[in-house]
Amino acid sequence: MNHDHRPRKPAHGKGPGPKSRPAPAQPGIAELLLGFEGIEEAALEAAEPDREAGGILPAAISIGVTPDALGLHMLEFLAWAVGDMEEAGAAVHLHLEAPPPWENEPGRSLVASILVSARNEEASEKEALEEIRVEITEMTAFLRDMYESYWPMCRPGG
Repeated sequence: MNHDHRPRKPAHGKGPGPKSRPAPAQPGIAELLLGFEGIEEAALEAAEPDREAGGILPAAISIGVTPDALGLHMLEFLAWAVGDMEEAGAAVHLHLEAPPPWENEPGRSLVASILVSARNEEASEKEALEEIRVEITEMTAFLRDMYESYWPMCRPGG
C-alpha cells in the first residue's frame, strides 16, 4: 500500500499522466471521527484471526468523547447512527465500557467502541476480513453523511 500518497510509477518507469492521477484519499474511520465535535480520541484496531477459539475477532473503533455536554450529545448521536446501521443489517454494534471507579478518574474513563464483524459467520478468513473492510468503508461514508446532515440539530444548543 502506498502510504505516502504519491502517485505510483507504472512498471515501465514513467510517471502517471494527467488522467491517471489517483483521486484524493478519503479519511479513514478514525480520522473522520477525530474531526467530529465532542470526540477527543479515536483509533481503529483491525480485525484479526482468533487463534484460540477460531473465527475472526471483530475490528474495534475505540472512541473517547469529551467529558461535557458536547461529548454526551456526540455519544447519543453515535448511538443513533450506529444503531440505525445495525437495524438495517450491518454487522456493527456500539459497546460502552469503563473501569470501576477505584481504578479510574470518574467522568473521564468512558470508552465507546464500535465493533465491526463479518456478516457471514461461515465466511473464510480472507472473505471475513474483506467483509469487515467493506463494512468499515460503508460505515465511514454513512457516518460522514449523517454528521453533515444531522449533527447541527443534535449538538447542544442546536
